[in-house]
Amino acid sequence: LGTFWNEVTSDPNGVGFAFGGVEPGRLHAKGKCVDVHKLYYSIGRAGKYRLHIGLRQQMAPLPGSPFPFEVVPGPASAITTMVPKDLLLKGEVGRQDDSGCRLTLQSFDFMGNRCTQGGARFSCGASATDNKITAKTIDNGDGTYTLSWQSEKAGRHSVHVSIADDQILGSPFVLELLPGLPALEKTIITGNGFKSSTSIMRAGETSVC
Repeated sequence: LGTFWNEVTSDPNGVGFAFGGVEPGRLHAKGKCVDVHKLYYSIGRAGKYRLHIGLRQQMAPLPGSPFPFEVVPGPASAITTMVPKDLLLKGEVGRQDDSGCRLTLQSFDFMGNRCTQGGARFSCGASATDNKITAKTIDNGDGTYTLSWQSEKAGRHSVHVSIADDQILGSPFVLELLPGLPALEKTIITGNGFKSSTSIMRAGETSVC
C-alpha cells in the first residue's frame, strides 16, 4: 500500500502518528516572544483522540491539554479498495431487475480506513471488446457502492471496477452469465420424426391416437 501504510504499521500504537514540527518554534523565533505557534502532525487511523501538548524543558502540559479531536476517513482510494479474493460472480442473462450480476463493495481511503460517506468517482464496466454488457453503479451514500452488470449474451465476461479512472485491486475480473428458462414463443422443435414415422404393432395390441 506504499508509504502511507508504512506510517501505520511502523507506529507501535497502530495509529500512524507523525509529528511535523512547530512553526516558528524556538529555533526560528530567534529569542523573540511569539504569541502563536503552529503545531503540525498527522494521524493515519480514523477515530477520536486526545492530543497531549506540553513544554519540553519544563515538563509541563499546556493549559487545556490534552485536546480532544477526531480524525475522519479520507476519500475512497483505488490502492486500498479491492474486489474480494476468489470472487465467483454468476447471474442470469436478461435486462430484468433480478437478472445479471450484482456486487456491493466497501470503499477505503488511502490509509486503509473504512469510508463512511459516498461521493467517490466509482464506476464499473466491461472490457472494450465486449459491447453487449450494460454496467451500472449506485452510490449508497455510506461508503459502499452497488455495481451491476447485465447482458443478453450468456458466457464469461471480463469486467472492471475503477475509482477516479484507476482500477481497484483485483480488477479486472471475470463474471459468468447463465442462460435463463426457455422462451416457449421462441422455441422451435425440429427432427425427422415430425416429417414421417413408423409404427410397429404386435398382434392383439390396440393403438389410440
